[in-house]
Amino acid sequence: RIMLAVAPHAIYTVSEKRLREIAYETKNNNRIIHIHANETQAEVDNCMEQYGRRPIEMLDEFGCLSERTILAHAVHLNEHERELIRERGCWLSHCPTSNLKLCSGMFNLDMVERVAGITKTTLGTDGAASNNNLSMLETMKIGSLVAKTSSDSVLSGTSSQMFEMATERGARAFGLDAGVLAEGKLADVMLVKLDHPTMVADADLVSNLVYAADSSVIHSVICNGEFVMRDGIVPGEDEIIAEARERWRHLKSLI
Repeated sequence: RIMLAVAPHAIYTVSEKRLREIAYETKNNNRIIHIHANETQAEVDNCMEQYGRRPIEMLDEFGCLSERTILAHAVHLNEHERELIRERGCWLSHCPTSNLKLCSGMFNLDMVERVAGITKTTLGTDGAASNNNLSMLETMKIGSLVAKTSSDSVLSGTSSQMFEMATERGARAFGLDAGVLAEGKLADVMLVKLDHPTMVADADLVSNLVYAADSSVIHSVICNGEFVMRDGIVPGEDEIIAEARERWRHLKSLI
């Protein structure tokens, strides 16, 4: 399944003129906007120094905030920005692994959801340069641990909350009728090896997936009713890996 969205990188790499154009164009064609925002404190400080306003405030001024907007990271938010996000109905994509690797900061899920009332938070990986394996299973675990640490509460970031953020909420953010196993929903499914050592204690399957499992538990993946990986094998994977190695050798030779 391929869908189109508009993804300007960030307020400090895309001009005001282009962001205003994107806001207008996406409103007319009902496209999603995906943009990095408030990822680091330096980004916020530089924005304040240059424009006297914070990134979320500027995006709102440009018309970029709506229920079709996905804000990646959103680590450093103040009260006014959280209010704008809630009022405009934006989605947040929490990228805990990337945030830790790049020392971007600790996203406070408890502050965003319980205090600010923003319940449209999803989980994301960010790119390979700042996450490497792009594992959503790993992201759920790290997301839970970050939530507990940032709020100083073991009750924050539960396994069921992380699972919902990674599945149902993620689908809703992109306008997909998926994310849950139910009649009439899109058949996007991950089959798991229940005989895997990390899944043997089956008192809580979701908890096992979040805290114990890794990608080795995945047996098959189905997208829109079609197998894209079966029994751990992706069609054409040998050719894909060989080409990736060759391209890496070429890039390395240029350094």
